[in-house]
Amino acid sequence: MYDTVPLADSSQRIVPLLDSERDNVICLFSPSGVTSLMDSHFKEVFARLRIKIVAIGKSTAKAVLSASIVCSGVAETPDPPGLIKILKSL
Repeated sequence: MYDTVPLADSSQRIVPLLDSERDNVICLFSPSGVTSLMDSHFKEVFARLRIKIVAIGKSTAKAVLSASIVCSGVAETPDPPGLIKILKSL
């Protein structure tokens, strides 16, 4: 069992790391991670940059879609090989 603790300013921490000249991939591991990231600031940046969202699991993918964001892929298994497989397919 795990407990996801959202950071109040997670989108402000991530946005400076994104590159406007390249594709960016953000991997989300839980529905609460989606909620934490998808504030209005991030949605504005998301529209401007080339960002692909990858979900680890079906419930996280559902949360991404519920946030009106395109989910570029879902890892078949919640482990490093599953993540690597989906990243290679992008």
